[in-house]
Amino acid sequence: MLITFSIPSIRELKVITHCVRDLYEKADDPENIEVIVRLDEEDNRDEGFINNIKGSAGEYKDNVKVIVGKKMYGYCSGTDMNKEIIDIMKGEWLFIYNDDCTSITKGYDSVVKKYNGKMVLLSTKNECNLYDFGIYPKKFIEVNGRLQYSCYTNWDMETWQKYFPELFVLLDNDHQKYGLVQIDHKATAGHGMGVSLFLHCGSLHTRPGYEDYPWSRLHLGLDGEVRTSDDQPKGLNKWYKICMVDIPNMKTWLRENPEWIQEGQNPDDWEVIEYSNPNKTSSCKCCDEQKVKESRFLRGTERG
Repeated sequence: MLITFSIPSIRELKVITHCVRDLYEKADDPENIEVIVRLDEEDNRDEGFINNIKGSAGEYKDNVKVIVGKKMYGYCSGTDMNKEIIDIMKGEWLFIYNDDCTSITKGYDSVVKKYNGKMVLLSTKNECNLYDFGIYPKKFIEVNGRLQYSCYTNWDMETWQKYFPELFVLLDNDHQKYGLVQIDHKATAGHGMGVSLFLHCGSLHTRPGYEDYPWSRLHLGLDGEVRTSDDQPKGLNKWYKICMVDIPNMKTWLRENPEWIQEGQNPDDWEVIEYSNPNKTSSCKCCDEQKVKESRFLRGTERG
């Protein structure tokens, strides 16, 4: 399987089926496309609803899987839903998608296929955020140990692009070297306030009654994973960890596995970008290189 689409869904049937149908109609090789839709069990999606989703793929309906699980925090649990999808995905690539996307470039899968076997984060052209619809090699998730730390995949992808730009390719033109993958989509979620439970995901753990929500906390735990309580000891700032630990570890892995490096790149030319985040909601004064050393998360001895 080439691509697995991750579609956590909260919308009505006709919107979801249009989205799934378009993905198979626009693929050059639809047999190698897997779509995994994640539904909330509290929304009373019956067998007919699920079969209609699968049937929208036509002869490729067996490539469509539907997970039905707990509602959790609705839209704000997109990270957890992506994790459920990652656990069963068969594709070489994970394509983060939305159930209200109306169209994608014809032959998109052939563009992605050009990058097979390379450690590269692909992003697509759309009307909103360049990082909204990322395409990740499954190997990236395996090596990094996760897809994301935050409630929005675009926040994590943007951070990776900022501190390791050589890993990133924007599929925004028809140039033979890169390719074009464009998605038609109008953002209506409003960071969570416009859909589902109408919660603001980016600061949800600060709201009374939602203190155990893990994906909006700035600091990870001492184990490098998200915290579910403010009572748990603070480890590294998650953005600082991406810059100072995860990216150096990825560079170390790539040097050890050079066949995964994009053609034409020399690791000696990779730029080391210093951490800088003036945003008051994502910066802290407690994290430094000594704290990184104490964490013992860094595999190599150099950031480059």
